[in-house]
Amino acid sequence: MKLEIYKITSMLLLALVILCGCDSNSKSSNEDTYFRLTPDTVNLPKGDTSVSITIEGGTPPFNVVVYDDTLGSIATPFVDTYDRTVVYSATTKEGVNTIEVEDKLHWTASASIYQYQYTLSVNPSPLTMASTQPNQTFTVSGTSHNVSWRMTDSTLGSIKILDDYGYIIEYTRTTKTGTNILYAKDTNDTEKSVTITQE
Repeated sequence: MKLEIYKITSMLLLALVILCGCDSNSKSSNEDTYFRLTPDTVNLPKGDTSVSITIEGGTPPFNVVVYDDTLGSIATPFVDTYDRTVVYSATTKEGVNTIEVEDKLHWTASASIYQYQYTLSVNPSPLTMASTQPNQTFTVSGTSHNVSWRMTDSTLGSIKILDDYGYIIEYTRTTKTGTNILYAKDTNDTEKSVTITQE
């Protein structure tokens, strides 16, 4: 009889340990099982001063830390907040900054922000097209924005955009000689021109 009572008592104690034992850093079934920042990598070219980062998953409230305040800061102090949108404002200083978010359970997620003073450029530039050269491909670099194109004289040639962002175009000349100027402009209002001389 005593042996049976001992067995029952042991089983009850084991069940109690299983029910009560848990890791303080683990997430319960009614909490999010992932924690991340979107986007987690940001490129800020010249002219861009801010970016919005979304906190996905995790358990609020959140604390947000910016590693280098000489590179940028968050628009609103994030201490014990339930807000899931972080607005980062960059300074003119170049470098790589990190935003780290800690949730209620001390899980962390981070995002890297690359701040460089990119310069919009078009290549090749300038260009001389012989009468035997019917077309030329131009590429844009130094921007993360969509690019639109225009030219000063449509009687000298035409433009065909070859990708989804306007970074690559094909210029086809007519038989007419003269000087045409192409303008590439991104949605951040940065513009670059290329001069084409048609022989």
